[in-house]
Amino acid sequence: MLKLNGSVHVFASNGLANVVCFTQKSKHISGLINWAVRKGLKYEKWNLTDSIITRSSHSKYDNFKFDFKRLSPSNKVIKSLYFEYLSNFLSIYQNIFHFVPEYGAHFLQLNSKVHSFIESKISPDEEKIEFLISLNAGLSRLYGQTFSVCTNILYNYCPVQNHSLLGIGSSNLALLNFSRFYEKVIGEEFIPDKILELRKIDVDRELVYFKDDQLELSEFYQNEFINLVDFNGSPKAVPVVPFFSARDGFKSGNRINISVPLIAIFSCNTLSWNLLTLTHELSHLQVRGCLSHIWPDPNDEVEINYVKELLKDPKTNVRNYLDYAKELIGTAVIWINETNNGVFDFSRLKGKKLSPKFTTRLLIDIDETITHIFDFLYFYDGDINKYLRSIWASWITIPYIEDRIEDYIVRTGTAILSDNLHEKDWAKFVEVQLLKWFRILRKDSNHSYYKIALDHFRNKQFKKRIINKITARIPLIVFTRTFLYSTKISGKVNKELKVYSDHSNKEGYRLIVREFDMRDGPITNPFSFLNEFSKDQYSSEKNSLWILSHLSFITFKIGDK
Repeated sequence: MLKLNGSVHVFASNGLANVVCFTQKSKHISGLINWAVRKGLKYEKWNLTDSIITRSSHSKYDNFKFDFKRLSPSNKVIKSLYFEYLSNFLSIYQNIFHFVPEYGAHFLQLNSKVHSFIESKISPDEEKIEFLISLNAGLSRLYGQTFSVCTNILYNYCPVQNHSLLGIGSSNLALLNFSRFYEKVIGEEFIPDKILELRKIDVDRELVYFKDDQLELSEFYQNEFINLVDFNGSPKAVPVVPFFSARDGFKSGNRINISVPLIAIFSCNTLSWNLLTLTHELSHLQVRGCLSHIWPDPNDEVEINYVKELLKDPKTNVRNYLDYAKELIGTAVIWINETNNGVFDFSRLKGKKLSPKFTTRLLIDIDETITHIFDFLYFYDGDINKYLRSIWASWITIPYIEDRIEDYIVRTGTAILSDNLHEKDWAKFVEVQLLKWFRILRKDSNHSYYKIALDHFRNKQFKKRIINKITARIPLIVFTRTFLYSTKISGKVNKELKVYSDHSNKEGYRLIVREFDMRDGPITNPFSFLNEFSKDQYSSEKNSLWILSHLSFITFKIGDK
């Protein structure tokens, strides 16, 4: 343990050099350097005269050697992009080797997946080109933000202007740790792979089919079909590359890139810029992986006709559980299309011959809806209070979406219904909950979006349309609950080994904001941690730095698998 007295001033930093010590005593300097050497930490020493750096020295670089397979793609565009990738990867990996070797395995896995994808005979060249362009953009941002300011610091420069001296390297590690933890608790459950495997499992129980205006679910939604599959393969997904962006905000890019708004560096202590929003973007990748096995190719008549046959007579034609997933999604496509055509009454479905229209626009809608349900069930544990406060605090930061408020209300209502299908009059339940919480949020904040939301419920026509649109998404709720949700996975997601009971018998952390007390060791669950500490009303750079620092040292112990 390093013991410091009052003559050593210690500062925290967002940089890869995340601790800065200032002292005038040579014995303290020697003690700090010896401690860093014993711990295997990199350091840089500056000598100051009248606040001017007159001399500097730093820890030695380790000898770096990396043997790797080099491909030679025949496609010239792919070859050029591939060599650009190698340059980006080797630059990052060399710095990881020197400064944060514990992340080496993550990037070696990334490199392995990239090479497998490039060598694939199945994926078309266009897909490989798109992938490499996106990957190179993400890696260059990650390198520029994480390793641009590392030893020798005086000769490097961070592209993030407000943090140009020491950079934001440790904050980037916080994002990487968050993503790795998500991969541990969700990614390693291989949900998309299990969905595909369900094609091998014949239906062995009575299923619910939404024929005409029938919406009776009974206890059916409590089935967890994902648990029928025992999958022991390796994940096909490439490890994600997270980075900060002043332009993109929270966004999941093409298969691999995850961006976080730059403002989160000094505002992630608030609900509006809570890093828990990352779960939504990471979950999009899971949901898209699942839909890729279910959504038919719009240009493939055979695939489309197969789904149409399932919908025509599901009791006869649905043979396995993947068929049932396709039938549920197909039903949702029909219903959503009908509600999009205007004010729609579900009683009109009876006897009406309808055919699904699988459009890209509808796929985006369904992807977004399922991801919201997935997020609500797993990462908010069905807590309406936490969910509504969090997502709407995030949405009010998005400018010029007044004309899309109805869509956001529908997503919210669909998500909260997913854990309340036991309600006899679920439509009334959703209406009461939304009206109640919009009034509370309007009272807490005078934002115009809350007023627009309340006005929608005061207008009978708008309210009816919203309830009909939520109704049209019930097949998506049933799909998410029965195919993507598992109580076993939820237990892993919400398990925190460092949560204790205090004198009031309420669960909570013994951590105190802005105090770095590591008595109990690092946190083990970033989701629980952020739910506890990222709910302030106003931004605080100090509180945000404290949060990011804790996320930089997550312990990956998530209990028995």
